[in-house]
Amino acid sequence: MSDIEIADFTEIFESRNVNQIKTASDLLIKIHRGIYSRTFPLSNEQEQVEYWLENLSLGVEKGRHVYVAFGYNLFSDNPDVVGFAVGGIEGKSSCGLMEYLVRDKK
Repeated sequence: MSDIEIADFTEIFESRNVNQIKTASDLLIKIHRGIYSRTFPLSNEQEQVEYWLENLSLGVEKGRHVYVAFGYNLFSDNPDVVGFAVGGIEGKSSCGLMEYLVRDKK
């Protein structure tokens, strides 16, 4: 098996590369429909994927959120996402808190 890949969505969005942002946005939607919705099956427990995308478009200084996916072939047509983490950055200290980490039970 190949090495696990890490997709740092905050870094991708801060690159301002339109093609990479579109590809990353598509992956976030797949994550939301897949591993995230399975982990948080009740709609009142879920954040909307639009909320994630809005935070990412603001940048880490304004949005103060970090989104990271772990898996294999992440940017392919059939990504195998095995984990997803969301954290918050506190102020200018660059100190953060993990909000949640989900993993696939495969």
